[in-house]
Amino acid sequence: MKYFAKILRKCCVVGLFVFLFGCVSMERKVSDHCNEWISRPLSELKQAMKNPDAYASKTNWDETSYPLAKGYFVFVEPFNEDCLIHWKINPRDIIIGYFTEGKGCGSEHGPAPEVREIENVSPPGQ
Repeated sequence: MKYFAKILRKCCVVGLFVFLFGCVSMERKVSDHCNEWISRPLSELKQAMKNPDAYASKTNWDETSYPLAKGYFVFVEPFNEDCLIHWKINPRDIIIGYFTEGKGCGSEHGPAPEVREIENVSPPGQ
């Protein structure tokens, strides 16, 4: 009986570790999400945002964008409750960069915080 209890205890400990580390690794990181979309058409991102599992779909997000110079524009995607991804889109509707906004994004910043400096344009109302 002691042998069985010992094995059961070990299994519980291993199971607990698998559960805890599995939950942590399932959390989707902003940088992984963003890197997945660079160089892809905006239309594909918009379609993915309509997926019932997407945060934008769950919150009935109204499409938001603002213009930049030379035909570029920024498309805003909500990633979670306190994180917005500002995608820089070229005139051919291809995603070319991003920057994040909000505490829910962690310390991740995309390769385009310089978008604000390059284009020197801010979203309306700022």
